[in-house]
Amino acid sequence: MFQPYLIAAVALAACLPAPAPAAAAPLYAGAGLGARHDARLYLGRRYESLQFRGGEAALSLEAIGYAGDAAWRALGLAYVGGYKFDALSLHVRLGAAYGGAARRRRPAALYGYGGAYALDADWSLHLDWDSVPGGAEREGLLTAGLSYRF
Repeated sequence: MFQPYLIAAVALAACLPAPAPAAAAPLYAGAGLGARHDARLYLGRRYESLQFRGGEAALSLEAIGYAGDAAWRALGLAYVGGYKFDALSLHVRLGAAYGGAARRRRPAALYGYGGAYALDADWSLHLDWDSVPGGAEREGLLTAGLSYRF
């Protein structure tokens, strides 16, 4: 049985046009660790950004995997929209995931927010909170980690 929020997330994603790739749009990968042996691994593709006086707005597409207690928890695909102010950036995430407890896996909405601090042109520190499918309920996952652009 699909949840109304999952249907809304899929409908929103279907309505969003695929952004045109930027001339030098980098791929990036990262990992984050949280309390209770939680982890988040992701691979993303950043698209053309819009320049503003105080920074730039960017859109990315990420494939994300969540793990906890020595087992995978969820796999997802999400749009990530962010705003970058020099070395600091803030972002929000919206997508769909498949996961949950071992015998109760199901599709569900994936959403979250976070921030990053660029150490240099390639490396960034991240702090993220994501809501992912859990056992019987959704679980909030707070992770701190590192990402690399290539």
